[in-house]
Amino acid sequence: MTEKDKIELKNKILRGLEKCYQDLLAYKKRNNEELVILNKNKEIVIIKPQDIPDVTKTTIQDSVQQDL
Repeated sequence: MTEKDKIELKNKILRGLEKCYQDLLAYKKRNNEELVILNKNKEIVIIKPQDIPDVTKTTIQDSVQQDL
């Protein structure tokens, strides 16, 4: 596997994770369910459905930046 192939595979995986993340947020919001997250400090954070960010504007990288 060449470096180019590795980079393409990595990008495909990241796009898939991004899609899963957006689908999860949309599902939680649509079904009015809380989102439960374990943050970097090993603390459980519960996010109410009305506080879940809009999935069209949110990415995994945005959420990671907010967590820092």
